[in-house]
Amino acid sequence: MRLHGRWRPGSEERRRATSELSLPPDSPAVLRIAASSRTCLGFRCPLREACFAQKVLKDAQGWSVVVANYHLFFSYILGSGNPFPVSYDLLICDEAHKIPDAARSSMTVTASRDDLVRLLRSRIFLSDDSSSSVRATNEERSAVAAEIRQEAVRFYELLEVKCPQAKAAFTSRNEELWHQQQVVSEKIRTLLDMVAPETDGEDEEEDGAIAVWTEELQRARTALEWCASVGQYPEWAYWKDGASLSSAPVVSSAEASQCLQSGAAEKAFFVSATLTLGGTWDYWMRESGIRPTAFFIGGSSFDLEAQMEIVVVDTGLSVTDTEYDGTVCRVVEKLTEANGGRTLVLASSHRLLKKLGETFRRKRRSYAVLVQGDLPRTELLEFFRKDETSVLIGSASFREGVDVPGGGLTQVIIDRIPFPHPGDPMVQARTTLEGQAAFCRSTLPEAKMVLKQAAGRLIRSTTDSGRVVIVDGRVLDRKDWNIPAVLPRVRYRRLFVPPKSVAPSEAV
Repeated sequence: MRLHGRWRPGSEERRRATSELSLPPDSPAVLRIAASSRTCLGFRCPLREACFAQKVLKDAQGWSVVVANYHLFFSYILGSGNPFPVSYDLLICDEAHKIPDAARSSMTVTASRDDLVRLLRSRIFLSDDSSSSVRATNEERSAVAAEIRQEAVRFYELLEVKCPQAKAAFTSRNEELWHQQQVVSEKIRTLLDMVAPETDGEDEEEDGAIAVWTEELQRARTALEWCASVGQYPEWAYWKDGASLSSAPVVSSAEASQCLQSGAAEKAFFVSATLTLGGTWDYWMRESGIRPTAFFIGGSSFDLEAQMEIVVVDTGLSVTDTEYDGTVCRVVEKLTEANGGRTLVLASSHRLLKKLGETFRRKRRSYAVLVQGDLPRTELLEFFRKDETSVLIGSASFREGVDVPGGGLTQVIIDRIPFPHPGDPMVQARTTLEGQAAFCRSTLPEAKMVLKQAAGRLIRSTTDSGRVVIVDGRVLDRKDWNIPAVLPRVRYRRLFVPPKSVAPSEAV
């Protein structure tokens, strides 16, 4: 049984929610049906006795086993500063390699234009003018709200001028943006002062709604100030993402370990197929801040040497070369045709994902082609499992959670070692924080872990067989990276792709 309670729908949560619903990721319906800590009235809500989320939390107090995801767990302790609402004696963290990212996600601060507009469109802050607690008329408060919207529009227009890229990092404060943020903040403060905190208790629902609205608007003001200040760089990364500003801690180990140790659990177990890299725990322990007292590494239950092989395709191209995407598309198409479909293709970027989709749809195939974005993730995986000759083309989110045993998946193609983009805000901040050592301390180990997870999609039962194809000659060329140490110890084949070649040719 899964427990879903207080969380504020962000991009990750919306993706997870809509993966089970036939809704687009940004559907307003998600905000309407989600149990959000920012809109929940809590004890003030007149419907609290009928609330599904509250009922689940109450029932969970008597459960023997409670299953919660990391985002829910950390959102209480790190996101809202509250203890987890269900007591526990034993803590088992499955997929424990996700702990650092989940902790960081719960601490992320986002200032969104859409969130601010939504708050200012609400009429909750307009109460009865005759109330003795009202400090301004409805017209006066409406006028200030309109001024905030106008100044916020100016802020985000200025943001677009100063930073026209869809996503880009900030390493220092932009004074023009900072000044405009101050204008927005002061007007928000004025509006908050107009909304009286005193309540007479006669209308519990209205009083509760006003209190929640006030708290949320104050959080929006604080988030905008924090993100525009770029005050804690490089310990925190700051970036623009569309019409939003975000900030997250570069390293979350201290908070994650403290969070996990602050509970009432007598013992904690951390389990994952990718906690070790090359037989060592160093990277995971450093990133999570967790220092276990005992360790156990279990061997695979599969005969991987007999069941699979790894093929390394060397195109001789860098990802920045103009021919890279086209060459990868031709290689993937050729390998997939030779395999009769039955392939999971994992693209490293949405740009390549789109081009792969276009390549495979140029002509009719003997197999179905499923591309991420066509349908919700759950439906895509369901089609992929049912149609044993189909091909699924996805990006980062399909590196985990794809379990297709049998003949429906006999080939996994990975277009390159999954290093993050060098312009990624988190990578830039960490490099500034740790210098060149950041590559060996975090960037390379993280890429190895992700590659290991992706390769693990192939063999899911004792009767499975097939090959993992990595279109990146550096897997074998860069001896100092030692990539094979984290992959299954199986037979390797290497293929070379001459320039403009359609078909790879095996090296002599």
